[in-house]
Amino acid sequence: MKRNLSDYIVAISVIVCSIVLLGALTIALSGYRLKKPKRTMQINYEDVTGIKVHSEVRYAGAPAGRVIAMRHLNAAERASSTNKKDAVRITISLDENIPALPVDVTATLSSDTLLA
Repeated sequence: MKRNLSDYIVAISVIVCSIVLLGALTIALSGYRLKKPKRTMQINYEDVTGIKVHSEVRYAGAPAGRVIAMRHLNAAERASSTNKKDAVRITISLDENIPALPVDVTATLSSDTLLA
């Protein structure tokens, strides 16, 4: 009788640990963050080919944050934009340790490939 009880305890422990591990893995792979980003920035682009939510943002070549949202600009936003060709608004979150960005900073898109 005692052996059966220990078998149940081991089985339940394995199941609970598996569920906890699966939950942690799901959260890690989905990119979910427990705390809200404190520094966000919105940037309008004509074309965002290759960029997606959770893409890495770099500042001076070093990781500086993540893309947290993407959406198409509506007609009114496109009309009020300085560049009439802008079609997509990207929202990025910046890490807290990144210094304040200068007013004249320019955001560019590039891809990480073996050739570039």
